[in-house]
Amino acid sequence: MKQGTLRLSIEVFELNELFDLLRKGSRAFEMKQLDLEVEPTDACVKADRALTLFMINTLAENARKYTHDGRKVRNYGRQEYEYVEISVDENGC
Repeated sequence: MKQGTLRLSIEVFELNELFDLLRKGSRAFEMKQLDLEVEPTDACVKADRALTLFMINTLAENARKYTHDGRKVRNYGRQEYEYVEISVDENGC
């Protein structure tokens, strides 16, 4: 990505696999006294797995960084008609 070239490896996979990885990194949220809620999903996506994980982690880390202690960060995926919506909700600034 830094060199301006990007090779995508598009595959179909369960989004919950990536959500499980996000759950395993919840210690950083706990250290800030944040409640990380990752809702299970049965959605499957056709995408680059590494790039999708990078996107989810970036959104979650931004939420962790800008949400005040003691609040909640929620991550979920929702199957729409032609796409899957991945969201990170937080109540920070």
